[in-house]
Amino acid sequence: MSSLSSSALSRTSHVIMAVLTLPVAAYAALYVFPDMPGLPENILANRWGAYGLPLHAGLGAVALLIGPLQFIQSLRSKAPGVHRVMGMIYVTACLVSALAGFVLATGTTNGVVAGLGFAFAAIVWTVCTARGVSSVLTGQYAAHRRWMIRSYAMTFSAVTLRIQLGLGTAAGLDFAEFYPILAFSAWIPNLIVAELWLMLRNPSRRAQNQPASLSAG
Repeated sequence: MSSLSSSALSRTSHVIMAVLTLPVAAYAALYVFPDMPGLPENILANRWGAYGLPLHAGLGAVALLIGPLQFIQSLRSKAPGVHRVMGMIYVTACLVSALAGFVLATGTTNGVVAGLGFAFAAIVWTVCTARGVSSVLTGQYAAHRRWMIRSYAMTFSAVTLRIQLGLGTAAGLDFAEFYPILAFSAWIPNLIVAELWLMLRNPSRRAQNQPASLSAG
C-alpha cells in the first residue's frame, strides 16, 4: 500500500471515528449519573448498575475519546510525553471499564446469552489492552501498535452497539430478541475489521524500533 493512499485512509478513518465517537461518548457519560431521567430501564435494572454503570460507561467514554488521538503520527513524534500520558490514561480507563463491564455482564437482566456476549467482550478487551502494555514494556513496539489497534476496536464497540441498536429499533425489532445478538455483533465485526486493517497496512514491515508509550499507536 502506497504511503499516500495509506495517509489518506488514516485521515479518513480519524474523521469517521471523531464524528461517531463524540455523540456516543456524550451519551455514555450520562450513565455516570444513573438516576437521570430518560435512561433505559432495562439497563438500569442491572444488579450491579448503581456501581458498575458509572465506571463502565464513564471510563469507556474517556477511552473512546482518547483512542483516536493516539493514532496520530505527528502527536507521537512531536509530543511523545503527551502521547505517553494519554496512553496511560487510555489503558487505565480501558482496564477499569472492562472489569466493570464484566461485573455488569453477570448482573444483566437481558438473559444468559447477552451476559455471555458482554462478558467475553470484557475479557477480549482486557487481553488486547494488556498485551499492548506488555509489548511496549518489553520493547516490542510493532506488536504494541497492533495490540492497541485491537484494543481500540473493542473500545469502539460502544459506537457499533449504538448504531446497531438504533437500526434494530428503527426496524421495529423486539429488544429482548435482538439485544443478545448485539452482545456479540457489537464487537466481533470490529475485531475482524481491525485484522483486515492490520493486513492492509502491513505494520510489521513498516514498524521502526523506536520507543512507544503505553497507548494506541
